[in-house]
Amino acid sequence: MDIGNYPFLSGIAGACPTNSEQNRVSYCGTPLRIYEKMIKHTLFYRFRPDVPEDRRRRLLELQKDFPRIFPWMRNFALGRNISERDDSYEYALTVEFDTREDLDRYLRSDEHERHVKDEFRPLIESRAIVSFVAGEL
Repeated sequence: MDIGNYPFLSGIAGACPTNSEQNRVSYCGTPLRIYEKMIKHTLFYRFRPDVPEDRRRRLLELQKDFPRIFPWMRNFALGRNISERDDSYEYALTVEFDTREDLDRYLRSDEHERHVKDEFRPLIESRAIVSFVAGEL
């Protein structure tokens, strides 16, 4: 595997000592295959119009706490949609998992099921969820 196949790394390639062997299999000591095979899980959603601001804030605060509750999550991000082209959804939550088993452990956990049933669904008008393995087409 050649680091040249990963343009997102090329701008920072000089940040770590490298040699040709390291460039093929790792970046700064981290195997590149980890980045290729991560499970990406993304949620897009829109609140119902009648949901008051304090209920919206509460849900967002609960979601911000997910990495503490689910420590096997990687690269958690939550934010408001800033697209000027498509405002179908107001918020996005994205997270990565090392394995499919980690994703399933999160999705099937009592904490996640309770959150979806009691906190999320009652406030949401529409949502889309996509989970995929990075690099697999």
